[in-house]
Amino acid sequence: MKLSALIDESRVVLGLSGSAAKDDIIKHLTSVALAGNSVPSQPLIDDLCKREKLMSTGIGQGVAIPHTHTPAIAKPYSALGISTDGIAWDAVDGEPVHIVFLLITPDSQPLLHVQTLGEMAALFGSEDTRREVISSRSPKELIDAIRRSEK
Repeated sequence: MKLSALIDESRVVLGLSGSAAKDDIIKHLTSVALAGNSVPSQPLIDDLCKREKLMSTGIGQGVAIPHTHTPAIAKPYSALGISTDGIAWDAVDGEPVHIVFLLITPDSQPLLHVQTLGEMAALFGSEDTRREVISSRSPKELIDAIRRSEK
């Protein structure tokens, strides 16, 4: 599944604070991802934060992909946050994170979960894409940058 199909302008957060704690960013992005839905967020926030404590989702090159799956939903939810300052995330390369893509998928679609993680890693593996996404001045500009990179 293309990432642009998972995200819309209302699920993009520009200007994440570099001084914010990972747990706070995860909580905020989970709220953004689930906004307007009746899915209880706290169990998902707890799962996401617990996973971060076990092993960081900072995949390197300024990207983190906190993710979880749950039986409580029937379709995927996501949110994308950008920090121009960079966030301490304990990434595998030790560098700060500028792009945080939060993903929540249904338990009933494990292949979707794995495929989407792979799509994210491939998309954000491009330095040009990362640079364009981080420098976006609006959610629309950011989504347009992702769509161009997906082609």
